[in-house]
Amino acid sequence: MSAPRWYSVSGDGVGYCAQDDKQAIYWAELHNINYPLDPPHRAVQLVELTAEMAAAGEMLKALRKAAVCLAAVCNHAPELGAEDTYSAVDAAIAKAAGQEGGAA
Repeated sequence: MSAPRWYSVSGDGVGYCAQDDKQAIYWAELHNINYPLDPPHRAVQLVELTAEMAAAGEMLKALRKAAVCLAAVCNHAPELGAEDTYSAVDAAIAKAAGQEGGAA
């Protein structure tokens, strides 16, 4: 696996390899001034995608679908409290995923 690298990237995807994050931020700010018709310029770090990173999004979608199914089941059994159940499951998924507030 190669080391992560920092880039200053323009709005149309052109990237400039930087030595570190400070240089990438500096170039992004400088390019926003020098090339105002091609904004925004951002400092980004590119890393290799691992199998775990690739699977996380699909796993999150599957868990949210499961939460919706659970809420649907709870609608048929009101004593379970569909909204509370969905909210609790969604909050747990959001916390596990490092997100705030759950699904939008």
